[in-house]
Amino acid sequence: MSQNLLLKKLMYRVHYRSSREADLIFKKFVERKIDHLSNEDQEVFSALMQIDDLTLFQWIEEKVECPNSTYHPVLKQLRVFIKQLTLEN
Repeated sequence: MSQNLLLKKLMYRVHYRSSREADLIFKKFVERKIDHLSNEDQEVFSALMQIDDLTLFQWIEEKVECPNSTYHPVLKQLRVFIKQLTLEN
């Protein structure tokens, strides 16, 4: 998939999460970090955006272990990013 098409799909997907909080977090992640991710990690992030918010946040917060080890590096980046957002506010 072309980078431009992937970015458009991600921007659409992050705007239509089940909660406003998730919309804001993932939108900021895409705006600030997506260009710094490898193509593989961008694809992983895209796959993560297909996961429901409850499950995704349980994985991010490490309340439940994510069964797919392919997701772990991007989940770690999301954890760090969310901590940074918290410090900004």
